[in-house]
Amino acid sequence: MQAANRLLQALRTGSGLSFGAWQMLAGSSVSRLIARSGFDWVVVDTEHGNIDDGAMHEAVAAIAGCNVEDIAKVPGIDVLFCGPFDLGNNIGHPILNGTMHDELKEAIAKILRVAKGNQKSSGIYATSGDQAQQYADQGFQMVSVATDAASLPASMQSALTTAKGSYVHSALNIAKEALGGWNCCKPRVLTFDEFLSIPPCTTGKHSPVDDTPAPEPASKPTEDAAPPPKPIAVTNGAQKTSAAPRLPQAPQQTPSTIPPPPPESESDDPSVAIPPNKTCRRRGCTATSSTDTGSSARDGEECVYHPGQALFHEGSKGWTCCKRRVLEFDEFMKIEGCKRKKRHMFVGSGKKDGKEEALLTVRHDFYQTPMTVIASFFLKKIDKERAKIEFSSSTDILLDLPTADNKRYTTSVPLFGKIDTAKSTSKIMGTKLELTLVKLDGASWPTLRSDEQRTSEITQVGPAGMA
Repeated sequence: MQAANRLLQALRTGSGLSFGAWQMLAGSSVSRLIARSGFDWVVVDTEHGNIDDGAMHEAVAAIAGCNVEDIAKVPGIDVLFCGPFDLGNNIGHPILNGTMHDELKEAIAKILRVAKGNQKSSGIYATSGDQAQQYADQGFQMVSVATDAASLPASMQSALTTAKGSYVHSALNIAKEALGGWNCCKPRVLTFDEFLSIPPCTTGKHSPVDDTPAPEPASKPTEDAAPPPKPIAVTNGAQKTSAAPRLPQAPQQTPSTIPPPPPESESDDPSVAIPPNKTCRRRGCTATSSTDTGSSARDGEECVYHPGQALFHEGSKGWTCCKRRVLEFDEFMKIEGCKRKKRHMFVGSGKKDGKEEALLTVRHDFYQTPMTVIASFFLKKIDKERAKIEFSSSTDILLDLPTADNKRYTTSVPLFGKIDTAKSTSKIMGTKLELTLVKLDGASWPTLRSDEQRTSEITQVGPAGMA
């Protein structure tokens, strides 16, 4: 067995350097393809990949709390393997926008030193070939090079882009080495929610239309420039016609968008009455209002809260505004706020306790399989008892979505294709409404709504249905 172990042989030969791959897609065929590609080893990732094993989700966080020196002394351990992303999350210094904190770099260096000091091999997860080379130069011996979940779509996308040539426009959002981001700036993140929260990299005046500067026109051709291609003669029976070459088409203008509402006040409006037993609306603060809410009675209030967002990642839980991370949800709820402010905020500007606010639009998204379309309308605190979702026809859905904080979104959704109203379903979640729409014809939908601008891209999961 040891003679057939390519990793063990690599670790014991010469410098001990080995390169491997990360499998995140389920299937033995994927495993065989990777193994036959020349890598020294393959990690089958049941924690982060699409490979079911719920018990693995807490493993990394639990191991991170142990002493690396003690781990290195355990008999039978051949390699100390480091995952920078998980390690950063668990020491309170997550990798943000591709940047490592100095303490995380020192923690990685310590693992390398301890491994060498205990005559163990050292390994590390890298997100690209360039990074793998850097880690190898530092002395790591078992270094990952790529993941199947990133390399497969990247390779296929590259081939498709080459085939289409200049007939398609480059996509705004990209996926590289399992990280999401924008091709105009450097930040890269792991989750879709983090991707949506990446701040814009360019400033300018607001506009109801897309006024992004167009690419500079090509320079005027010179006399020596090659002439444009001539039409190609196409024979169709006895008749001959000239077919003009296919040219890239200019993109359609983006329809007008509704400007976002102004941010809500961070303090209570003095003119709005505060009802008793009202909970403070700042995150992490559980204080409630008393019967005496006069100005003098509130002078002694101190609000301890979290200005950031909740962060749940790979088993660890915390807030983006402070470093502490815990494993259990109950412990997360007890994390004390990291910022203090005079007076609580029970009603804010008072809009939520007064007239109902009508929402003109909410963000929506969708993906599809050969026979279904899964659409999401993102709206928090939808009141399940009062909400109405009606599949009024095969091409139209009526939505009436009131929320617990006095908002209401009412609309009619004209669908791109026809659906089976009897089999289609809806599900209200904490932050969105999810619709599962069963297609009648199995055709791919380029957009969810028939009144949306179509793109050249169609998201399809699985084999395409018949048009």
